[in-house]
Amino acid sequence: MYLTVLFDNKDSLPIKIFPHFGKAGGCSQLFVSAICDILSGELERKTDTIPILSRLVGQSCHQHRNSCVDILSRFMLDMITKKKEVKNEEG
Repeated sequence: MYLTVLFDNKDSLPIKIFPHFGKAGGCSQLFVSAICDILSGELERKTDTIPILSRLVGQSCHQHRNSCVDILSRFMLDMITKKKEVKNEEG
């Protein structure tokens, strides 16, 4: 899975997430795409997505201990947290 993330030019926070699965597909692709659509909508509205992402951390599936949802949520949490820390340091 690959993610393309678009950022707001004003505050450098993410506003849109596009997942890419290559040739993989099925339910996991549909599920992750739906989550990305929901998160993107919330990010565009400047909603604090940290509580949403925190609830997705640790979700597993029958195939892997680290599911696509878990990896997506951990990545986004880490990125948003770091961006907000930098923004707070800059004033």
